[in-house]
Amino acid sequence: MPYQSLRYPITLFSTAAAFLLLVSCSAENPTRGQSSENNPWEGTWELKDPASGETVTFVLQSDQKVYLITPDPTTAKDKVIEVPLTKVSDKTDLPENIKPVSLFDSITNQATKAREAAAKSELGAINRAQQAYRLENPTFASTYEELGIGRFDNEFYDINIVSADAQRAYVTATAKGTDTKSFSGVVTEEAGITKTNICETESPSQTPPPIDCE
Repeated sequence: MPYQSLRYPITLFSTAAAFLLLVSCSAENPTRGQSSENNPWEGTWELKDPASGETVTFVLQSDQKVYLITPDPTTAKDKVIEVPLTKVSDKTDLPENIKPVSLFDSITNQATKAREAAAKSELGAINRAQQAYRLENPTFASTYEELGIGRFDNEFYDINIVSADAQRAYVTATAKGTDTKSFSGVVTEEAGITKTNICETESPSQTPPPIDCE
């Protein structure tokens, strides 16, 4: 049965492999009654995504080397990647006053922040295009065609120009899922001066902030 890889950066799985490697180093200093030849951490390990059930596989060998087994899309076969880890200390203490978090919570948080940052970046690009358009026209643009830019194809957000008149342009980034915030971009014009603003919901929401958001 071929192994499947999770849809997350390999560097994060290297972090998990690092944990297993450091624990496996206990073989260098076995506890009383435990032989270094019977290190329970040697073997094949799977890191399972609790949401999708997909797995990524690590192999820990007796020489304390760690390997990642992952599909190679170019050959449709598995490939083996050596994880370049080096033991630097016997210290096992965690930093004080820091609560450990789940690896998957950390991955999910990073992915969510990246999606939200991309949405805000796209709203910022539209806001800047609206500013430039308004300098040469009596009103803001109500379509992408008028702005001269392509519609953003975002997997996680619907990006839409909702309204535009002489005083204000309003664009929204509406989250398609329930785990990300939604955003609004607003550009206003007064006495020949344009100002831009991007608002966000306080928590994950599929309803973007209103046009009069602050």
